[in-house]
Amino acid sequence: KSINAQMHYIFSNDTNAEITISTNNFIIKKHVLQCNQLIQQNKQLKIQQQKSELELHQIMTSLTHDLKTPLTVASGYTQLLLKDEAHHELASKIDKSLQSVNYYLNGLIDYNLIQEKKFAIVSEPILLSQFLLEQLFQYYEQFEQKGIQVDLQIESNIVIHNDKIILKRIIDNIMSNLLKYAKAHITVILKCDHSEIAFICKNDYYGEITKVEQLPLRFHTQDNSRHNKSMGIGLHNVQELTKIINGSFSIKIEDNLFITKIHLKNA
Repeated sequence: KSINAQMHYIFSNDTNAEITISTNNFIIKKHVLQCNQLIQQNKQLKIQQQKSELELHQIMTSLTHDLKTPLTVASGYTQLLLKDEAHHELASKIDKSLQSVNYYLNGLIDYNLIQEKKFAIVSEPILLSQFLLEQLFQYYEQFEQKGIQVDLQIESNIVIHNDKIILKRIIDNIMSNLLKYAKAHITVILKCDHSEIAFICKNDYYGEITKVEQLPLRFHTQDNSRHNKSMGIGLHNVQELTKIINGSFSIKIEDNLFITKIHLKNA
């Protein structure tokens, strides 16, 4: 009973403790020795895993930074070429390819951010109503080009204490998802009661969606008739980032609308 209790404590807590017991019974002493050897092996494996994760994180940070800079420069030159009618068609193809590369790169950046923010949340007061409007404004032209009507229902003066970088990436992922799959109309809702803040997006969509509960799974995508290149990581990143800031994320289909909901604690 004592050995079992100590084993449970050791594997449930971050501790350097080992099993100790007072007995002259050879069999029990041998059993405890073997248990302690397993505990030490487990600790070494955990240390090696943490070291590998740190090295991978550092590689990903360097890689994404090295890729992002030339990609941004190339996109800038492409925007200049798009204004030249003589090169518009070729520049348009280049721009489309660069947007695809940027999409995959942002997926890597988000994955790296999830690993980093598990250990380093930076909480600060944020005027969420204004912050959301600022982020949405960056997508206004893209929604307009696709003929998507945006209905905003955002309560004013909602303040939250949270991590601004994570909130930005959550909004960016959801907006990217809407740009890919919304047909003609989206509704963005931000509301607050005494206990929580709700961020809700509703959109019509092309094609058919089956097994909606599987959409937040990493690398799962249901492209059907949309013909969008997707690595199926956007909603997964939203789900994981929301977990890190102690929020809840859900999706559902209702009245032919695809609905994403994020609930955050109102501190």
